[in-house]
Amino acid sequence: KEGERAITLSIGDGANDVSMIQEAHVGVGIFGREGSQAARNADYAIREFRHLKRLMVVHGRYSLIRNSSLILFSFYKNAAFFLPQFWFAFFSGFSGTTMYDDFIMTLFNITFTAVPPFFIALFDKDIKEVSLMRHPQLYTPVQNNPYLTHVTVAFWLLSAVWHSFVVFCSVTWALQHGIVYGNGQVGGLSVYGNIMAVTLMLIISLKISLETLLWNIPVTIGIIGSVACYFGVLFIESIMPAWFPHQYGIVGNLLRMAACYGLVLMLNVVCIFPELFLRSWGRYFHPQDWEILQEMEAMNKYKYGELEEEEYDSERATIDERISPGERYPSGPAGKDLRDSAGIELEMVAGEKGRERDRETERYTLRPTYTIDDEDRRATPGRPGERVSRMSAFSGADFRDSGFLHYAEETDLRVTAAHERRYTVVHLRDDDDFDD
Repeated sequence: KEGERAITLSIGDGANDVSMIQEAHVGVGIFGREGSQAARNADYAIREFRHLKRLMVVHGRYSLIRNSSLILFSFYKNAAFFLPQFWFAFFSGFSGTTMYDDFIMTLFNITFTAVPPFFIALFDKDIKEVSLMRHPQLYTPVQNNPYLTHVTVAFWLLSAVWHSFVVFCSVTWALQHGIVYGNGQVGGLSVYGNIMAVTLMLIISLKISLETLLWNIPVTIGIIGSVACYFGVLFIESIMPAWFPHQYGIVGNLLRMAACYGLVLMLNVVCIFPELFLRSWGRYFHPQDWEILQEMEAMNKYKYGELEEEEYDSERATIDERISPGERYPSGPAGKDLRDSAGIELEMVAGEKGRERDRETERYTLRPTYTIDDEDRRATPGRPGERVSRMSAFSGADFRDSGFLHYAEETDLRVTAAHERRYTVVHLRDDDDFDD
């Protein structure tokens, strides 16, 4: 810990491990036969050693990504929104005049931009849990924390400086000759500041939308609700002259200004498009591992299901792709031989849901000819009607590729087994009968 300057994790299940758990950066305690002393003194408590993989690979990775996004966005939003006030000081002679409404500035951090980063810190994820459990090598890149480095912080701050500078210069240049409405009235500093605030509020919302890895209901509601809340407060201010005299009628004045629509639309495109282009370029030409896996998930080329909590030996009961009539098949786990002729078709004839070990499982019974009774195993069906080349009783195996086995029923579910699962070969038919 001190010599290598490394981040350390300790794990123990007894009272003699307490000092070690407390000394490490991260302590993990296990509820064991020796009591709960280790768990009570640890940062995290788990039931068994095998749960450590899920704690680190899934929850540890998610926490790092979420916390990094929260910190970076907190710096960005404040710099992007309040730097125009710094640029404005050069025009106001550093008099301390503010171009934003005081109430808007007060609510900016505690209301308008508080909910989206909070929901992202709770619900955001780049890829699904089952993918992380099957590809633990995705944990390796995050060990050096590439999400929160000097480079990433500098990039976000430069992005905020760029957005604030472009918005300030564009709005100042567009309104340099004054603001005159159709009825002859003249708009002042309030209109100037509100146009800038509206533009930056939308840019900040688009920025956090661009950085969101997973669009779900809470994140969507948070982003849209924050923008709606801002315009709601602006509308309330515009109809309460006794409380907000400088904001009275501001919404109507902005809606009647053609320059307001043009500036808001143009500046959002100018500020967000370069980042969108760079992100798309990198994803297309230099994708990272998690981006490739994310595309596989989106294209539905990856099978999902319940996570198994145990690791298994790689015992397999396989069937060759092409088998002549009368040829002897390899032995299954139960020591039985798979015999008979030509192609084999699997058909799901029954399914029942149950709960074992606090998770949902699916049971499929297949018509008899050959049965594999296998404890603590799982297997994955292929796509509906997809030909498969082998049947495996080992953890994580797939019924895939070309060959003689396929499912007749439509299902994308993973068959997970806490205890016994029964798979049965149905009737025999010629390979020529199979459809592509």
